[in-house]
Amino acid sequence: YGPVLHIRGTNPNLRLDGTGSGSWAWISMNTADSGDSRAMGIASDGTFRITNVRDNLDSGIQFAIKQSGNVGIGTTSPLGTLHLHSADTAIRLTSNQGSNTPLAQLQYSGSGGYFLRMGDSSNNEDVMIRTYGNSHFNGGNVGIGASSPGRLLTLFNDDQPVFQITNNTSGSASTNGMIFYQASGSTNHNIDNQGSGSGGDIQFMAAGSNTLKIQANGNV
Repeated sequence: YGPVLHIRGTNPNLRLDGTGSGSWAWISMNTADSGDSRAMGIASDGTFRITNVRDNLDSGIQFAIKQSGNVGIGTTSPLGTLHLHSADTAIRLTSNQGSNTPLAQLQYSGSGGYFLRMGDSSNNEDVMIRTYGNSHFNGGNVGIGASSPGRLLTLFNDDQPVFQITNNTSGSASTNGMIFYQASGSTNHNIDNQGSGSGGDIQFMAAGSNTLKIQANGNV
């Protein structure tokens, strides 16, 4: 089929100007075979939009670019450089390297939260982080403050790395509880049960039974 409209020249262009208040400048498209419809253009608020309705820029909006440059997919008011919005919003990355099409995915789940899933070269699920359930790391050692962790979990700090365990009885997530740390400027390792601020006992258990207790007053 030949072109219905053919514009030719050194710098060919097609200009659409909306002249009235609240007007659009847009192009409407429809296919006779499938009935698929699209419209694209600039809406009255200055947003460039693509919709799945051929005669409307205010409904069926699939893609939007604000005048600020923010891009929205599923939203006309993107609040970041790229803003995705839908019932089960998802970002999927796949690769043609490796086997089984390795997949990385960030998505909202109907289970009630977000998850981040990352596969290895065979698409084994090595990393799964859920906000609503169990998470796991199966890809290797994990380092906090260390780029080359030597154990399953390595904590490193130039001064005094601290590992803390606490609950709502001993304090908040940032205070008190049990801490394990290497003293600053020393090779000594310390176990300190700060309790709720005034200390607490340290107990060693075997199969649920207390085998050794160090009381807060120092008695064993």
